[in-house]
Amino acid sequence: MTSSPRSLALVTGGSRGLGHQICLQLREQGFQVQEFSRAAPHPWSVMLDLGRPQDIRPTLDRALGDLDLDGLDRLVVVGNAGSLAPIGPSWRQPREALRQHLQINLGSAIEFYDAVLAHFQHRPVVRKVIGHITSGAAHRPHAGLSLYGATKAGMEQYIRALAEEQRSQAHPFTAVALDPGALDTDMQAQIRAAAVEDLPVVTDFINRQRQGRLRDPAVVAHTLVAALLSPTLEPGPGSPADHAGASVHLQPAAPALH
Repeated sequence: MTSSPRSLALVTGGSRGLGHQICLQLREQGFQVQEFSRAAPHPWSVMLDLGRPQDIRPTLDRALGDLDLDGLDRLVVVGNAGSLAPIGPSWRQPREALRQHLQINLGSAIEFYDAVLAHFQHRPVVRKVIGHITSGAAHRPHAGLSLYGATKAGMEQYIRALAEEQRSQAHPFTAVALDPGALDTDMQAQIRAAAVEDLPVVTDFINRQRQGRLRDPAVVAHTLVAALLSPTLEPGPGSPADHAGASVHLQPAAPALH
């Protein structure tokens, strides 16, 4: 049956952790949520393997095909999907693992946003926001996280450039990158399990967890969604808000990986 949402959210990597909490917060705010992930465990999930970029646009086309979008007032797109592995110097990694990391964290993230832009760029939706979840690793180099840091930094630059491109659009998106800080998620557990020869600072991450310095994903998701829905993120007449394209740091702390 065709639905006619007034508020629609498209979220990648929302099967668990921070992404799942973002979905829950958006649903509480009245959004119809479509969550895209390989696991697709929720009633609002759509199965999508970002390691298969050829599936991205057809999957999004099908997901949006049953929606009547003519009455849409608010569109929020959150890119949370990402891969941490492989940990360790890139030159020691299997070539296929390296290529998959770059594809999921950089190539497919951009392709998903491109597919969204193809659908919605020319629609006169009142509010259109893209929020990409970034990391302190985009700015603070850690030995063993060269691939992860590079892809996070690359996506931040993409978001900055996208925000500039939107300045000339009649119906612009606001695009921002959001750094949630260090969270108590499976990704942090994966970091703590790394061998010291792969991640020399692994003890710092272990101590961070022991000292209770990891944030609750539900609390962070509340702050993040509030930022995405804030009127200060609205583009003004003919131009985005001043901080469109900037990194919004919800917790300035190091080492920070969500």
